[in-house]
Amino acid sequence: MGFKSIIFGLLIIVISFSAQATEVIKPYKDNENFFKLKASHRDIKIMSLNAHNLYDTEHDEGFFDYTYLPIDHPAKETQCETIKGYYKKLCLNLDWTKDRLFKKIGQLSKIIKGYGSLPDVLALQEIENSVVISTLAKNTGYKKFIVTDLDNRRGVDLALLYQTRSLKYVNHTEIESPGRSVLRAHFTTKPSGKDLFIYVNHWVAQSAPTFLRVKTAEAIQEDINKLESEYHDPSIVMVGDFNTKFDEEEEVFNKSILNKDWSGHLVEAHESSRKKYPEYGKYFPEGSYWRGKNKWERFDRIFLSNNLLKSTSKLRADIKSYRLIYSTKLTGEYKYKVDKEDENSDEISVRYPLKYNFLEDPKYPLGFTDHLPSTIILKN
Repeated sequence: MGFKSIIFGLLIIVISFSAQATEVIKPYKDNENFFKLKASHRDIKIMSLNAHNLYDTEHDEGFFDYTYLPIDHPAKETQCETIKGYYKKLCLNLDWTKDRLFKKIGQLSKIIKGYGSLPDVLALQEIENSVVISTLAKNTGYKKFIVTDLDNRRGVDLALLYQTRSLKYVNHTEIESPGRSVLRAHFTTKPSGKDLFIYVNHWVAQSAPTFLRVKTAEAIQEDINKLESEYHDPSIVMVGDFNTKFDEEEEVFNKSILNKDWSGHLVEAHESSRKKYPEYGKYFPEGSYWRGKNKWERFDRIFLSNNLLKSTSKLRADIKSYRLIYSTKLTGEYKYKVDKEDENSDEISVRYPLKYNFLEDPKYPLGFTDHLPSTIILKN
């Protein structure tokens, strides 16, 4: 090869590399059908959803739920004055009536019923009590549900709604921790007869210290150890809003529930999906909670016991079915320039969860929730 040919070849490589480096790829491919998972009569479809403050319109004594009360409630103004910033404005101006509550339930129902078959298991976080869950259940077609009664200032609880076509309810309990407690529900599966334990989580928010999330992870780890001593080969699915940032993962997850030196260690569905089906990266982002620009945190996660990943298991997870529902119907579009000082800079388009518009500001859509729902199917 001559000198000119070598130089020409090197130029082509440099130009090609430069083009790849500056190319802006949209982190989203519009395909609504991709998110519409249909489960067979033997499958178990699981969905987890942060309901974004699903409160009723009555005050529960001992809890700070004044934001979500009618505007004329006698204690509302006095209590709202104790809050700071945006949340004070929301508290003072929100007229949380039954009509508005039903609107919000209608929006959540669109998520629950709108993406394939109705989930066999629906795990909800940020709900107030059985009153709102009973209404949601009627609106979506569930006849069975579990609601916790956790002791926390905001009065937020956990719920698990379920169908009985592929599941038989056994019992449920609350796993206590210095952070928020965790709901654990025990089912046996039809027809395989496997013991399936589903943990529903809503860990303390980022305003609380990391060690509280660590303590909750350790409490779950201890509970799983007990299960493995009492049951033969229990299957475990852990879902919910873990409120854990990427930079906390080592301390919160990797030293406990994901620790491979622990015999009962779990596997994260998102990571397994990305490893086995990397092409799915064009359909949903790395995280479920949008923090502005193109920054995500994976607050909402699905963890699985190792036996659910074995192809020979009677009950196994279909990793190909894992989704963060990054749908055009549930998200808005945000555009920004890579270099805001340069008019010719490339523009990036991202979609973000359309959080619920409690004040019904006409400038914005009514919205749904500030988290992306997550789903997976278990083959039974």
